[in-house]
Amino acid sequence: MTDESHWGLNNIQLGYYIYRYSGVVVESLYGCGAATGNIISNPVPYDAVYF
Repeated sequence: MTDESHWGLNNIQLGYYIYRYSGVVVESLYGCGAATGNIISNPVPYDAVYF
């Protein structure tokens, strides 16, 4: 059961990062300032993309 819960957490985190990344891409394409807020609130996944 520990293995199943471990994979479940990984899937949730992966889905969360995909959701955040896709949101930043859409916002950057539309030129919205909200993308900057996402980078500030969760900078780790986006440093390589924007800097």
